[in-house]
Parts: sequence; C-alpha cells; structure tokens
Amino acid sequence: MKNKAFESCRNPFTVMHVPGLAKLYLWAHNPEGLNLGSRLRRFFGQKLYRILRKTQALPQRGTIRYGDAERGVSVHFNAGNTQFLSLYDKPYRYGYEIETSMVLDSLAENDAVFYDIGSNWGHFSLFLASKPGYDGKIFAFEPFPSSFIDLQSTIEQAGLSGRITTCPVALSDFDGESFIGLPDGIRSGLASLSSAGSSGGTPTKVAKLDSLNLPPPSLMKIDVEGNEARVIIGGSKTIAKNTPYIVFEHHRESIEPSLTVFNELKKLGYLFYLPSLQFATATNTLRVTYGEDYAGLIDRYGKYSFCLVPMRVEERCLFPPQLNILAVHKGKAKNVKHLVPRED
Repeated sequence: MKNKAFESCRNPFTVMHVPGLAKLYLWAHNPEGLNLGSRLRRFFGQKLYRILRKTQALPQRGTIRYGDAERGVSVHFNAGNTQFLSLYDKPYRYGYEIETSMVLDSLAENDAVFYDIGSNWGHFSLFLASKPGYDGKIFAFEPFPSSFIDLQSTIEQAGLSGRITTCPVALSDFDGESFIGLPDGIRSGLASLSSAGSSGGTPTKVAKLDSLNLPPPSLMKIDVEGNEARVIIGGSKTIAKNTPYIVFEHHRESIEPSLTVFNELKKLGYLFYLPSLQFATATNTLRVTYGEDYAGLIDRYGKYSFCLVPMRVEERCLFPPQLNILAVHKGKAKNVKHLVPRED
C-alpha cells in the first residue's frame, strides 16, 4: 500500500484555563457506565448545571492560546456556549474532528476562499486561518445569536477581523426569515431551523447561497444539523460554476430522505469520500473515520496518516448514522488521488 499523505494534525489551540461551569458540564454530561450512580449523577448534575448556568454562579470565562508558542495570542471564551468543549473535552485532546481539520489543511490552497457554514464560535475558521502560508478569505456563517456573538469575539481577539467575515444568516433553499432554536435549550451545536416560533425559536434571516454576492468558494464546510441538502439546493448555481470541495456532516436519520444531499451533489457531478485516519499496527492497517476514539487510537499506536476512502451512495447505510463526508467534483478527482489509499 502506497499513500502520500499528511501525518498528524496540527492544533493551534492550547487550553490555558477551563472555568468551573465547563468542568461542571463535563462532570454532569459524561459519567461513565449505566449504573444507578451514573444515572443519578447525570440527572441531578444536569439540573444543577442548568441552574448555575442561568444564574452565572460559577465562573464562565475560559482562556486559550491561539497560534504557536512565539506568536500566539490569548483568547477568552464563554463556557456558557457548550460548543467550546471542542477545546477542552478529553476526547479532543489531539484535535477536534481531526478528519475535517485535515481535509482543510490538505485541500486549501494558500489563496483559497473558505465558506464555514454553521460556524458556531469559529473553530474551523480559526483553524484554517492559522495554516502556515494561508492568506485566503474566510466567510463564517452562524445564525444563532449567542453563538454569533462568540464568533465575533474569538475572531476579534485573535486579530482576524480583516480575514474572516462573519455572516449572521442561515443558508437554505429560500430567501426570507425563519426561526432557530436549541432542541435541548443547552447545546449550541444542535441549533437548527424551524418553520414556526412555537418551539421558542429566535427569528433569523435566511438566504440562498446563490443570492449572496460573495467571492466564489474554493472550499466549503457545511454543518447545519440536517439542513445540508437545502444549503446545496440554494447554492446549486454557485457550486456548479465553481466546483468547490465540500465537506459536510451527514445524519442518517431515515434512509431515503437523508440521501437527498447525495443526490443533489451527484447531479452537480460530485464524487464522495470518507475522510479517515490510517494507523499502522504490527499486523494490520486500520482506517477509521468520524465517531471513532481518535485520541485512544493515537495513544495506542502513535503516528497516523490522513487518507480519503472512496464511498458510493449505495454504501451509505453500511456506515454509522453520523459521518463527515467529503464531496469532490469529478473534474478535480485527480487533485485528491494522492490521498486515496492504493492497494499493492
């Protein structure tokens, strides 16, 4: 097997201080086991977390160092936004969604225009902005109000306001307004659109990508909690014209409707790959993708490489319900050939 690939994922985020509220969240939401003690801890811990989060009775401001040791800057974050756990939760000690990060590093040219659709506080926008030699433009789309505030704050503190443009709009397949809310009232990473405000959602602007007058994208990341197909439909003209690389989150909640995003991209000439990490053991080569215990595997085997495993739509149901998938236009397939494992 021969594969020219990037080895290991860089991590521009160093945690300096984790506040009490974040520690309580991890304690209450991640108890191991299903015994009575774990269940009681989860039940009462989560109730306590909601109370202390609302009353701000625990410290909520954490600190990270963004960038390298010499030129890094301190960035404060609001732990009330649970999506910041991508910085301090134990499973992400070597990086968050490493396979997506390595897609960005391996496919983004130095002048690439990146659309971060469903940016939250800006993890992937800041990750790409720190890539050595990269000086392209980044557009971060985040419609949930409090997450958008966090996005603006992290970008400003990192000194990236001139490179990252923030857009408080939800991309979909129509222009107008809708509502956005959190299903559990806590986790900002689950923010999703709804057609009415009866669920307590907040009004938000909605737009088609094709309706926006922005520089054409080279690379897109789409994570919009099940609305990915609508983003593709609303941006079909832009995508057809510019054929950007597209890495998107996919939830397989029901078989046929959930394949819509694949069918729309196939109509635009796209092929699909599973961004994966590859570990060499004493006897085998392991390829793993989203949802696996990357940190545990890195602890066990050490070095790894990044690869793209081709996937057909017909095979989608063979994989876990939630995945990150890379779509590459067939005209650009040659550009990723070096990342596809080749059997001898």
